[in-house]
Amino acid sequence: MPDDQPRPQYGEYATPEQQAAAMGREYSPPKTSPVSSPPPTPPVQAVQPQSLGIVLNRIITILFLAYGAIMFINDIPIYQDFAASFNKVLATAGNPTRVSSDFNVVGTWALVANVVLYLAAVALSFWQLRRGRLSFYIPVAGFVAFLLVLVILAITIGHFSPV
Repeated sequence: MPDDQPRPQYGEYATPEQQAAAMGREYSPPKTSPVSSPPPTPPVQAVQPQSLGIVLNRIITILFLAYGAIMFINDIPIYQDFAASFNKVLATAGNPTRVSSDFNVVGTWALVANVVLYLAAVALSFWQLRRGRLSFYIPVAGFVAFLLVLVILAITIGHFSPV
């Protein structure tokens, strides 16, 4: 039965000895060196030490955000009864002016503004930290923005009424 596969040409399946005989040469096996090289070691990915500035930026940013969270939780009762809290501040300062209970609207909006600005500061801070950029100023800017919003709310929404 004939084989349907094509026959090898040009010594494709020939051993090195057969190839050397076909070329009219004497086969000499390749020389191996007695010294063996050590097995290659996989490259070690060294941990790059971070500079002091990057570490301080990360620590300060996280501390500012943690402080902001603690202050937000502590201030929730103040925002719930903002008129009474504001009247206590005015009385402590010796100011005879008092505010009505309508001023509690300022506390509600201040609470909403505080939540929104705090979450924005957290998101932006972690986004900058992951990119390796400075971010300690973001919680500070969020706090300053909240103070501005609180002052604007107190001026526009709050109604002062003398006693």
